[in-house]
Amino acid sequence: MRRFKKKAKIRLLRFIASRRIEKYAILLACCIIALLIYKADILQRFELALFDYRFQAQKARSVLSDIVLIDMGSDSVDYIGRWPWPRRWHATLITALNRERTSAILYDVLFCEPSDAQDDMLLKTSIKTAGNVYLPYAYKIETLHSDNPVTDNSIYGIDRSMDSLEAVAKGQGFINISPDIDGVIRRAPLVIEYAGQRRLQISLKLVCDMLGIKEGEIIIVKGRYIRLPLKRTGRYLDIPIDDNYQMLINYPGRWKESFAHFSFIDVIRSSGLLPSGEEAVVPAGVLKDKICIVGMGVSGLIDVKPTPLEPLYPAMGINACIIDNILRSDFLRQVPDQHLVWVIIGLVFIAGSCISIYHPLRDFILTAIILVSYNILAIIIFSKAGVWLNMIYPSTAVLVTYISLTLYNEVHINIEKKRFYELATTDGLTGLYQKRHFNALMRSAFTDRRRNPQKAGKLSLMMADIDHFKNINDTYGHQFGDHVLKKIAQAIRSTCRPLDICARYGGEEFIIMLPDTKLSEAMAIAERIRKIVEKKRLRHHGKICRATLSIGVSCMFEDEQEDSLISRADGALYCAKHEGRNKVCSG
Repeated sequence: MRRFKKKAKIRLLRFIASRRIEKYAILLACCIIALLIYKADILQRFELALFDYRFQAQKARSVLSDIVLIDMGSDSVDYIGRWPWPRRWHATLITALNRERTSAILYDVLFCEPSDAQDDMLLKTSIKTAGNVYLPYAYKIETLHSDNPVTDNSIYGIDRSMDSLEAVAKGQGFINISPDIDGVIRRAPLVIEYAGQRRLQISLKLVCDMLGIKEGEIIIVKGRYIRLPLKRTGRYLDIPIDDNYQMLINYPGRWKESFAHFSFIDVIRSSGLLPSGEEAVVPAGVLKDKICIVGMGVSGLIDVKPTPLEPLYPAMGINACIIDNILRSDFLRQVPDQHLVWVIIGLVFIAGSCISIYHPLRDFILTAIILVSYNILAIIIFSKAGVWLNMIYPSTAVLVTYISLTLYNEVHINIEKKRFYELATTDGLTGLYQKRHFNALMRSAFTDRRRNPQKAGKLSLMMADIDHFKNINDTYGHQFGDHVLKKIAQAIRSTCRPLDICARYGGEEFIIMLPDTKLSEAMAIAERIRKIVEKKRLRHHGKICRATLSIGVSCMFEDEQEDSLISRADGALYCAKHEGRNKVCSG
């Protein structure tokens, strides 16, 4: 057990020393930042735009031929007149469709405006006779938004068709549509909870009736699916929904390119119900067993909505898409939040594992490859499997990781450069400059003074030596001697001015260059250093001793070389030693 702990401790220290722990800490911070950006949803509009581009890149798909649209278009307006139309026209259409034996008639129009009593009776009779008409109602909602669930608090009223009409209709449902934050219709609520009950969207209600499913048999799991039991096969049909009971609408194509369209007035003309007996435009039998969705098709009259495919799309077409998606089980699914969180975390660590310190170009290329590969994968999954995998937030996570690690690597490289520079220029024991670096700085200073003759006589040099240092090593040991060197170096550095350059010149020798300093000023500084060292009591591991310095000072003459200045300072140091040590002499 003790051996195992020792190995674990060694591995932990190696792990820390290898900088991997720092890298993983940065990756963890990148995960937190990326997830905060995702949860704040500040880039939602960009993701929605990318979703639309994926939709537009797809080819138009086939739809159920059993779904047709009866457009109340401009030709019908020209024939009948401005909206609202007399209800006898709707009664005539329902009668005509009933003659054609359509399977269902879904109205995307509210019959809530005042009307003639006789026309109302005609419409009621036609609806009752047909027995397959679905009428809508609409909740009055303060702010209908796909991110905000509809609750009792947000509903302040209901627009209904006349009670007498609803009483004879086969079914009813709401027709509210939830736009995203950019106003585009990408999803529709299939269920709204109101007054303690779950109300069905009109298209879902129609599909349930066609499949023989009662409302009580529907299983709803919020945020996952609406399950419809298929009695014929004994299986279930799961409609994917979000936390607000919304289904992503899988638009098969543009308005005029998907479902079959028939004009409102053409259907009536072809039925022979008009007194004039106009020529049939819609062939007999074409609408048999069809699901007919009736709605406005004039841009000036309809509540048009932008969709991922085009800016103007009638609401009746959205109902057709919902019915088609459900009956064909052709759904779009959005990757759940909890799964996307793991995608983001995984991409952060994949990107982090590819980024090193010393290969910035390779890191950039690998990051670009990760980004491109992920986004291509998201596009393929969308087009082949109908799964909406978020592109913008995982891509943001990769970019955050790349930027963070690149900045960290730059900082680390600069720190390493500074450390190597210090190792190359400073003495490891005393922290003062090394002799080689001091000589380079001195040559630079002499060059500057040769170019500026007026500065001659204003550069001084000090050489200091610890007196009887060998005796200190022999008496107290070399560790104590090293301690003495450190403390005296600190005393010299703290006494000198910031512009003075201090270096360890030899074993126990120090050299100090004093720019812009006359001989008298240098002598005063040297004397101050000598007194400070003389008074200092040096302690180390319980041992105490005193040390003194002998210092030689010289000042630069005009046209003098650096070797000559050093030689004169060394001579002055020798003179201080010869005169009894612990002295300052000039030369």
